[in-house]
Amino acid sequence: MCATSSFYSTSFENPRDSGLLEIIGQPCYTSKLRYRSDYISKTKRRGVLHSTNNPNYQYPTIRVDFL
Repeated sequence: MCATSSFYSTSFENPRDSGLLEIIGQPCYTSKLRYRSDYISKTKRRGVLHSTNNPNYQYPTIRVDFL
């Protein structure tokens, strides 16, 4: 977890009940924001887009739910 950043949460009502959008993000400005093309070009590099269970990937953390 990034010690210098704070946790931001944006929630519209209760998305579990209302079927709306929930976005949770935890920015840490000391790390590089990676794009899908970064992982496609480096096939041997294991990253968050290649694995749904990657506990070593700490930030930036973004969860988007479309219910």
